[in-house]
Amino acid sequence: MKIHRMTLLKKLKIASLGLSEKGIVEQSECFIFSDGKIFTFNDEIMVRVRGYDDFNCAIPAKDMITLLEKFPDEELDISQSHDKGELLFVGKNRKAGLPYFEEIVLSVKDVPKPKGWIDLSEEVFQYMKNAALVCGNKETWGVTSCVHITPNVIEGCDNHRLFRAKVDTGIDAELFIPATGLYSLSKVEPIKIAVDDNWCHFGVKGAIISVRCREFKEYLDVEKICKVKGGELVLPKALKSVVSRAKVTSEGMGFSTRITVELKKGCILVQSSSGRGWFKEKIKDKYKGPGLIFDVHPDLLDQVLNLSGGVIVGKNRMCVKMGDALFIIALLQTKDE
Repeated sequence: MKIHRMTLLKKLKIASLGLSEKGIVEQSECFIFSDGKIFTFNDEIMVRVRGYDDFNCAIPAKDMITLLEKFPDEELDISQSHDKGELLFVGKNRKAGLPYFEEIVLSVKDVPKPKGWIDLSEEVFQYMKNAALVCGNKETWGVTSCVHITPNVIEGCDNHRLFRAKVDTGIDAELFIPATGLYSLSKVEPIKIAVDDNWCHFGVKGAIISVRCREFKEYLDVEKICKVKGGELVLPKALKSVVSRAKVTSEGMGFSTRITVELKKGCILVQSSSGRGWFKEKIKDKYKGPGLIFDVHPDLLDQVLNLSGGVIVGKNRMCVKMGDALFIIALLQTKDE
């Protein structure tokens, strides 16, 4: 079967959102080719991508993507060799074969097929992603590891940061979606959404991404937190370039990424660290406001700075109005407090 290599790679990159190398589910590290679709499932996220009728097998995902990325051919002839148990890739002057599992044991039929699709606006999806960026990164943290969605509210909170948008979501249900699942969708652009049987389905062009929801009796009472009284302040413009550099060593931690910002009269200090290394930069600035220290996801801080950089500084917390949303950050104590 003749297949355009980059088209296949694009399909596989979307399907990769449902992979897991931890072996939580058998064949969760594989692409499943079945019934004209490509499936992946890691017990929390299942991806269904429009595939090819010629193949029915499970093949290790990492090996397949690496091979396709190395091939220079625009078009490949891909076939399934049942005798050798291999998926064969034939280019102009090169050939390769990857062993596959003929028996498909990954249970993808346990995830319900979505129905009752509604349109998902770019604004609503952006609010979902922003709410995920303030969630906790451990499931033992309960509701603080999930984005809470109702017909008119999207919110996330880890007890130190809160993002809350009052908006018509179009979703006639109360959902607790794990932030890990929502953050993984940052690489795609869903245009529709459906909810059923504790699953939230996101529709993208040629694919469906299903995220398993959690069950809780209620969400945090954040109404009092949202009432912030204080003085207005504009964050220094110079902060933006420093944050872009701090991102380098904070990447790889997903939605739980944090950088530390400290503002003092006349200077800015930004720090970040992860398993990839650490970063620290101190620059002089004309900042004349109060001393502030806070931890924040760099993507959210970028959005604040792109708006106007205007914030309200109250007792122990800082508030930013972002359209129909509020973003609140707990302030840390300075060393001299």
